[in-house]
Amino acid sequence: QYKKAFFQDGPGRYCAHLIGSRGCPFHCTFCEPTFGRRPRVRPIGNILKEIDFLIQEYSIKYFRFYDEMFMGGQKNKIYELCRGIIDNKLPIFWWCWTNGDLVDREILRIMKEAGCINISFGLESGSKIILKEMDKNCNPGHHYEMVKYCNKIGIRASLAWLAGTFSETDATLEESKRYFLAANIYQYRPTILHKIIPLPGTKLFD
Repeated sequence: QYKKAFFQDGPGRYCAHLIGSRGCPFHCTFCEPTFGRRPRVRPIGNILKEIDFLIQEYSIKYFRFYDEMFMGGQKNKIYELCRGIIDNKLPIFWWCWTNGDLVDREILRIMKEAGCINISFGLESGSKIILKEMDKNCNPGHHYEMVKYCNKIGIRASLAWLAGTFSETDATLEESKRYFLAANIYQYRPTILHKIIPLPGTKLFD
C-alpha cells in the first residue's frame, strides 16, 4: 500500500516523501508558510534513520523532500545531511526545492554526490519589477549561475514561474520567458506558467 501511494514514474522507482525541516524564513507576498517563518530542522541522525528504515522495509530508493525550504535553507544542515548519506553509503536518489540564493557550487557538488537528481528553484519571475513586488529579494543572476551549474554537473533543475501580480504586463512576461529559456535550456517548458492566487493570510490577499 505504501508503494502504491507513492509511486513516481520519473526515475522509475517507488517514492517516499520526507520532511527534514519546517518553516520558511522568507516573506513573499503570495505565501503564508504552513509551519511559520522560523525554520526548525530535524536532527540529521533522525532523518538518516528514517531513510534507512524506508530502504530496509519498503525497498525505497527515491525520496522527495517536501520541506517548505530544504533543510530550512541552512547550508550547514544541507552539508551535514549529504555527508551522512555519503558516509552511510545510502543508495538513494532525491528531489528538493529551495531558493537559489541559498546554495552555491560547493553545496550543489555535495548534493549531487549524495544522490540529488532534481532541484526546483522558486524564483517565480525573471523580471526585477515583479520580484520586487513579490518581496522575493532574489538575485536572478545568482539563480542563473546555479541553474547552469546544475546542468553542468547533472542535476535536473527547474524554475517555478508564477504570473499575475498587479504589475504584470506583456513586457514582464516576455522578460521572464527569455530569462527562463536562457537559464535552463534542458528542462524548462515555456507552457508551464502558474497563475498567482491571493490566499487568505497573505500580504497579496490583504
